[in-house]
Amino acid sequence: MALSIQHKRGTFANKPALLEGEFYFADDTGDLYIGSSAAATGEDCVPIVNIPSGSSGAFASSTWKSEPNNQTAPPSTNKVKWNNTTQNTATELYVHDTDSSNTDVSVFLNLLAVGDRIRIQLQEDSTIFQMFEITSVSDDTTYFTFGINNLTSAGGNIANNKDILLTFITAANIPLTTTTYSETLTSGNWVLDTGTIYYQDVVHNLGTLDLIKAFRDTADDADFIVHSSVATDSNTLRVKIEGNTDNVRVVLSTGMAGTIQANEVPFTSLSTNTTLNTTTHRYIKVDTSSGDITLTLPLSVDALWSYDIWKSSSDINKVIVQRAGSDTISGDTDAFWNDQYANNEFFPDGGTEWLIK
Repeated sequence: MALSIQHKRGTFANKPALLEGEFYFADDTGDLYIGSSAAATGEDCVPIVNIPSGSSGAFASSTWKSEPNNQTAPPSTNKVKWNNTTQNTATELYVHDTDSSNTDVSVFLNLLAVGDRIRIQLQEDSTIFQMFEITSVSDDTTYFTFGINNLTSAGGNIANNKDILLTFITAANIPLTTTTYSETLTSGNWVLDTGTIYYQDVVHNLGTLDLIKAFRDTADDADFIVHSSVATDSNTLRVKIEGNTDNVRVVLSTGMAGTIQANEVPFTSLSTNTTLNTTTHRYIKVDTSSGDITLTLPLSVDALWSYDIWKSSSDINKVIVQRAGSDTISGDTDAFWNDQYANNEFFPDGGTEWLIK
């Protein structure tokens, strides 16, 4: 006899009795349940997946058994191990190639990458869970070793030999969070730096050097071209301008609202001379501690986006950005700087020129 498929939703606390084949989605916890008995009672349902809040919905789940009593690899067949007795502080997770149903999921596990996430939940109790970001992936023949960093957890450790649900969320579908700070720098507060250059310090307390920055002229609400903007630490940005008579609106953000798509590129760290490409380079941090580093732009006509380049190290060596072919960079053949945390963004005009913002 075919089962009727019905769907209900509400809060976890108000989860009703579910007949076999009925679905219930708990809006507050993100858990999806399915009824497991024709004669339903309040407990005749099982959680089949947790959908993280804000997720775009691309994820996969399967079940394993927990094996926390031994913290060294390899895990036993159908089991998962943590490398720490306090599970939410573990830095490595060992996942066997076969899950509880004896299905070999190694092909899928091999698709996971740095930046993806793993959510581990006690299958019988969705309030006991751990969410980790993947920091490394190693295929160790019969199991995978995932380097992990805990993002959130609740309910404490999971006991030995319990059914656990692992949900894998790809980075292409992890919602970005963004925090924004804004401030107007008034004409009376500029401090003389050198010559005709003045500065003000913006204390934003965002706790990061990787900021998206915008500067506006409050007189006409147009973009304002600053002399430079340099982070003095992770909570302070020093803004420099020519002269001391302008009011400048500064808007700082820790990220772009929305969801990272698969074709968007995260930060790349470079410490050697590199020709920039149009697939893995976009936001770039450069370590010049070993000497000057030269980055070569692609041809402007071939570029797909701008390149935002920071110097991250605290030395006197230079970041040098040079053209390809006969292109020009704001009328020149190259550009360079050596202030720590200073950055420049290079925009292609689609012809033969790059413009510096």
